[in-house]
Amino acid sequence: MSTTQWIEFQGRKSAADVAEPRVTIQRGGSLGLNLAAYRLLGEPSHVSYVTDGSKKRFGIKPAAEDVPYAYPVRSQQSARSFVVGAKLFLKWAGIPFGEQIRICSMRMEDGIGIVEISEPSTKKAKA
Repeated sequence: MSTTQWIEFQGRKSAADVAEPRVTIQRGGSLGLNLAAYRLLGEPSHVSYVTDGSKKRFGIKPAAEDVPYAYPVRSQQSARSFVVGAKLFLKWAGIPFGEQIRICSMRMEDGIGIVEISEPSTKKAKA
């Protein structure tokens, strides 16, 4: 009989994990929004971006379709997530993208979805 004391891992993802608002900075410079982030923003058809210049966070604001600098929010066909172009904004704000993806948390503050930029993920993006 073994004397080893085994501890069972109980870290399986749950529905609650997916319910947290997340924004993914994708390699190509687009932003992926999970359903929780999209709903937290008020399910907008378009968004605009703001920055505080820190390169540690940026904001996503719901915007009207006729705002000249607004980006359309597109639904992913096979998932309950959304994608928004952000390459020009990320370059302008000095927020890195391209080599690795970043999965970031988002919270609302004064009508702006504040995205806290995380360290790059080691997760490989799908080809």
